Amino acid sequence: MLGFYLKKNSLQCLNFENILEKILNTKSDLISCIFVLEHLENPNEIFRAFKQSNAKYFYLAVPLFSFSSFIENVFINVYPRQLGGTHTNLYSKNSLNFISKKYNLKIIGEWWFGSDLMDLYRSFNLSFNETSGVFEKKFKEYFFKHINKLQSILDHSCSSSEVHLILKK
Repeated sequence: MLGFYLKKNSLQCLNFENILEKILNTKSDLISCIFVLEHLENPNEIFRAFKQSNAKYFYLAVPLFSFSSFIENVFINVYPRQLGGTHTNLYSKNSLNFISKKYNLKIIGEWWFGSDLMDLYRSFNLSFNETSGVFEKKFKEYFFKHINKLQSILDHSCSSSEVHLILKK
């Protein structure tokens, strides 16, 4: 697995096995893991390295156990975005709060949003059969009138399919 980081305005590539050393020895104020932690066998190693590093902030984005997880369990013939085989971890608001307390980190910024309703739309759309023409058209017209408002309900209740957080030591 490869990781990337910025160094003097250029993107650097490094083998993921070296990421802990890179975090521990960073001179940067910020460590960023955007959709990384869910792929790791032991994401706690990243949090421990951050705590021991000189960095002050940790920016992370992770997928969440959300409405999309239920959709993927119902529509078993549609490729799962959240529960796919490469995600060894899904997070929740409670688990992220637990992690922040465990490592004595403060959440100073959070952006909860998702694509749960697009996942539902995709699952319906891929499940229609050839004889669903008129019904499918009506469904799409109806669904798209409400999709943003429905997703907003999940986003505002911190129940969406992903979150971006900024943690501070």
